[in-house]
Amino acid sequence: MESKGTFQTQLLSAVATDETTSPAIEINDSLDLSLFIEWSAGTSAGNIVFEEAYEPNYAGAWSQISATAWSAVSSTDVIHNIGRWRSVRARVETAVAGGTVTVYLAGARRG
Repeated sequence: MESKGTFQTQLLSAVATDETTSPAIEINDSLDLSLFIEWSAGTSAGNIVFEEAYEPNYAGAWSQISATAWSAVSSTDVIHNIGRWRSVRARVETAVAGGTVTVYLAGARRG
């Protein structure tokens, strides 16, 4: 497949509160996506989910694509996904204890 370019964006910035949700990113394309989850110093728990819905303003429960639980202080977890996406977002499913989490989304558009 031929690459149409890459992109990256920050979804969440230094958050900790349970059910904090990023703005939805409308994609409507086939992409290789990577979600970079950065746990700050002092963290000891937390869970981040990556979700999808048809419309970016969908008010119901979004479909879970993948999730990751806290793994270590001052560390990065990466989730790789390949697919045809509509609208995606990140959500703090379990509050981050003792610190914060920052989440980035990077992708390569495919033709």
